[in-house]
Amino acid sequence: KVRVALERMTRDLRTGSAVTVAANCNTGANDITFTFVDDTQTTVTVRYYLNGTSLMRNQTNPVVAGQPETVIGDVQAMTILCYDANANATATVANVRSVEVNLTTQIEDVAAPGGQSPANQTAIMTTRVRMRNI
Repeated sequence: KVRVALERMTRDLRTGSAVTVAANCNTGANDITFTFVDDTQTTVTVRYYLNGTSLMRNQTNPVVAGQPETVIGDVQAMTILCYDANANATATVANVRSVEVNLTTQIEDVAAPGGQSPANQTAIMTTRVRMRNI
């Protein structure tokens, strides 16, 4: 599940034309808003953020029914780092050219006493995406 969620997020980011909000993006954010132009030449605004243990996707322009949507649950941590054209960490959204996303998920076997079970698994996935349309 985490691989599919990360792929969806990176597919959106890859087509990005501007990062509009990414507080603390040079030190590790867990929230990013950006725009991209879709196949119909419509500018789309999307926000990915962590809400408790759920990775959420909220498309606010154009408005889509069922937003925000849960992309994946059981997320223990999400870190988003932004980089400029020279691959230096940046907090200036106008300078963002690539984005690194780190997701840590854990699925617990709650039926086991104390939640401790060999079925408890942690997955850590990282990817860096170059925003192609900036």
